[in-house]
Amino acid sequence: QMCIRDRYDAIVKHRRTFYALKYVDYDKHSPSTISFVPPTEAIVEWEKDYDNMCKHFFYGSTLPFDKLLKRIAELQDRIKKTAYV
Repeated sequence: QMCIRDRYDAIVKHRRTFYALKYVDYDKHSPSTISFVPPTEAIVEWEKDYDNMCKHFFYGSTLPFDKLLKRIAELQDRIKKTAYV
């Protein structure tokens, strides 16, 4: 049976092989190094984009941007701390 880490690695390998983006460093896609929290210098632009999506794209209730970032950071921390077996 394939473990969680094996599945994760298979997804990264598939992406690298078939759908690679030139600006993405797939070597940094291990659970210990992955980062999907936006860099500080991009926060203002991300917030503008998110606000625009909330108005014109999403339906129903949405999280305020600061709470969304907090949840993303929590998820990232959980992934980094998870022992894949």
